[in-house]
Amino acid sequence: MVIYHAVGLVDQVPPKPVSLKSRLQAVGAGTLRRAGRFNQLAVLGAASCADGLTLPHACDVIIASVASNVSDTVTVLGDAILRHQSPMPFAFINTQGNSACYNVANVLELEGNSLFISHPDAPLESALRLARVRSHFSSAKLLMLGVVDEWTLPYYQPPTGYCDGDQQVAYEGSCWFVIGEAWPQGDPLARIIAVDQALTLQQLQQQLGRVDLVQGVQWDLCSRAQSSIALAADVKAGDVPEYYTQLHENLAVISWLQQEQSRYYCRIRANRMGGFRWLLIERSM
Repeated sequence: MVIYHAVGLVDQVPPKPVSLKSRLQAVGAGTLRRAGRFNQLAVLGAASCADGLTLPHACDVIIASVASNVSDTVTVLGDAILRHQSPMPFAFINTQGNSACYNVANVLELEGNSLFISHPDAPLESALRLARVRSHFSSAKLLMLGVVDEWTLPYYQPPTGYCDGDQQVAYEGSCWFVIGEAWPQGDPLARIIAVDQALTLQQLQQQLGRVDLVQGVQWDLCSRAQSSIALAADVKAGDVPEYYTQLHENLAVISWLQQEQSRYYCRIRANRMGGFRWLLIERSM
């Protein structure tokens, strides 16, 4: 698969979140009727990524998230459980992840298929694995892929918040990629070589050993992978960046795409079952 375009929006959220209405209008998304904040973030990122591009109508949409539509879900559950009221129809619809796909497709006038997945450890990697399958069946051979997470404090701290001393700091964001097998109108930024899983550290070492990385590589060792993988990949501790949230991890991929430095980008993360996921991208030369 080839990455043709990418845009990442990650913002720190003040105690009282600011409306996204003006930002949505600035990217040509207009006014989204009865759309929750999660759906607004999805449209804001997708419209920013698609700005100036002519996407085929058959283009697919895939959205991944760690926490999904938490605030909408809390509102609906509050109505049903605490206030003993039936939720409003659109409020209930907004709790479904695919409602964000609908809003994105509607604003961008896309008519392809859509998929929504929620994964606590590796939303981008999981979405890319699905995209690899979908790209073979899509008539457009092109899709828009986004990773979206909203401001969720105080409902649910990870992955959009962290503690800085006694203060809780929240982030929200929307990172989007235009990916496909072939797009005559697009100039490729990079090629995704592998999005794979390794059950053990030994298997990961074997897989990395088969990859020619002599031209230079940027390593991102995420989450619980840092100490063990740094030894396996011979990466110095100073080369390993620190991220506040998974939103920043995904933003790091886009930053690498936009800066002409190393030829390869390799991200490795440990999952909760003790295995590893790894993403390897090669810049188009």
